[in-house]
Amino acid sequence: MRTHTTTIMGALALTLALAPLACTDEGGGSDELADSTGSEDTGMGDDEVDEGTTGAESESGSGSSDSSEGEESTEEESTSESESEESTEEESTEEETETGETWPPCEPDNSCEDATDLGSMAGDKQRDSLIHFGTGEEWVEFRATEELSGFGFNSGAPMKVRIELNGPPGTDYDLHANRSGDPDGDACGNGGWTSDEEGNADILSLEWGEGDAFANGEDDTRNLVVHVFSDDEVCDPDLEWILVITGGVL
Repeated sequence: MRTHTTTIMGALALTLALAPLACTDEGGGSDELADSTGSEDTGMGDDEVDEGTTGAESESGSGSSDSSEGEESTEEESTSESESEESTEEESTEEETETGETWPPCEPDNSCEDATDLGSMAGDKQRDSLIHFGTGEEWVEFRATEELSGFGFNSGAPMKVRIELNGPPGTDYDLHANRSGDPDGDACGNGGWTSDEEGNADILSLEWGEGDAFANGEDDTRNLVVHVFSDDEVCDPDLEWILVITGGVL
């Protein structure tokens, strides 16, 4: 009986001694597992949320950047189109100018009655020249005077006038000239001489009065008019021609 009691008491004491250890191991293991699992789950969740948010913001920023770049590109294209339109307008204006649509018509600013006066020169001596520059069509007038007169051999000489027109390349101006019938007469009227050669150069050579070295006893001084004209409908006002009138030569 003593032996049985001792055995039971010994077993009970051993059970009581081992019980706290079993509770500590199980509790500690559960807490560690819970802490480990909770910490990892929470960390991963936050990271994923942060990464998702950052990615969304990045995508949003990239979208905004792309949109801004697209707007800038559109503005640049609009600017280029505007510059292209301005360039096209300038080219169009230049083309219109080159075709002569903006040039004045080829009509003289004056008439034979109010022709530009170039002065006078000797017609029977080769010493004088009259030079005149102009644009478009124009009437000019001058007086060719007789310097040699008298009686006897070599006392006279024919009156000669050379009228030469030189225009700019690509133009086709022409000449018409007329002469008065007496020293104080009017050169405007019917008749005259015309040079309408193709190209930018024309020449008229006029001769009258004494036909040899003997004087005819008359005054062969004459008034003359010259008309520079063109068959074109318009004339470039920037293209200048030159008119050279020389006495005593043909």
